[in-house]
Amino acid sequence: MKTTKVEQNFKEYLESIKVYGKPILSPMEIDYLAGGTDTAAYEFKQEKGESDEEFFKNFEAWLHEDEVTTGYADYFLFLGLRRHEKLTPWAFKSLEKAVTECFEKGQGWLYEVNHRYCFRLTIRLVISKQEALQRLVRRSTSEEEAHYRRQEREISHFVSQDKVCYNTIDLYA
Repeated sequence: MKTTKVEQNFKEYLESIKVYGKPILSPMEIDYLAGGTDTAAYEFKQEKGESDEEFFKNFEAWLHEDEVTTGYADYFLFLGLRRHEKLTPWAFKSLEKAVTECFEKGQGWLYEVNHRYCFRLTIRLVISKQEALQRLVRRSTSEEEAHYRRQEREISHFVSQDKVCYNTIDLYA
């Protein structure tokens, strides 16, 4: 597994995460994540000859070895799968267990992005450490933000209401 810490401007990096040229994260989410006290982004790429199981096990081991953050953090996992591929229930449970153990005080979202032809799996981990859990989040009623909220409802469904919001973006060309 090849691991890279992204050194690019955090906000620009978040804006660069796209599917078919359209950003996955809304401007509100980008501003919220970029406004954290400590932000980081990592990319993990499967090496040639490495099986999918080995890749996920190496990722889980990396999470436990490099104590990525302590305290409350919001995190996003963008899982780059092969075209039209989805995580198996076993792989999801294993990944969910490993990730939520490392981010005990936090909330996470997992996006399965499977719109491209590729041979190797990738994971993008985006972490935004927050000062504390926000009990009240201000939302605007502007048309642009309402559009993004409507779009979120259309493409997302929740699997675990504890910590992980699970989104699948399966786009057929």
